[in-house]
Amino acid sequence: MNQDLRIALMGTAGVGKSTTARMLHEHTGIELHSELESRLIKNLIRKGIIKDKYSFSPEQSKQFQNKSLSIRERLASRNSFISDRTAGELWVYHQIYCGPHSTQEELDKFKERCYHVMKRYTHLFLFPFGIIPLVDNNYRNTNAEYQHRVRGLIEKMLSEFKLRYIRLEEKAKTKEERFQEVLSWIQKA
Repeated sequence: MNQDLRIALMGTAGVGKSTTARMLHEHTGIELHSELESRLIKNLIRKGIIKDKYSFSPEQSKQFQNKSLSIRERLASRNSFISDRTAGELWVYHQIYCGPHSTQEELDKFKERCYHVMKRYTHLFLFPFGIIPLVDNNYRNTNAEYQHRVRGLIEKMLSEFKLRYIRLEEKAKTKEERFQEVLSWIQKA
């Protein structure tokens, strides 16, 4: 396997990104960047800065998004890693949560930063939507309409950024089968 692999798993909440990322990490030993945003949210709740995942003020949301992106920028400079979310998805969420409270200049700058991180990935995988029942882990939005909207915005982001990616099969698979599907694409490189 190539020594310089920057693997990113994309998709809506609850599609199996984190599980597949952990399995890839266990199989390859490549550094794993998992559940970054969930851990940041948990930390903000623990510190009493926010009450829950829905209680961000517009300014807190901007700070959270910028902190998440700064971490992803730093992590993307590494040679090999596996990530269960991408800077492109941050751009999607930034538009939803921060867009109405941002200037066009702020939005353009955030989008450009996301694009530069996205260019660093060697493998982008888009997980299918609506195959796995959506379960609340206290840090994700389980509204199907919202997740459908997010999926559309992810695909729009990939098109706008002109990024090559692998769309995983739109059918139900076991965790092992999904892992094998992703692994086979990585091994082809």
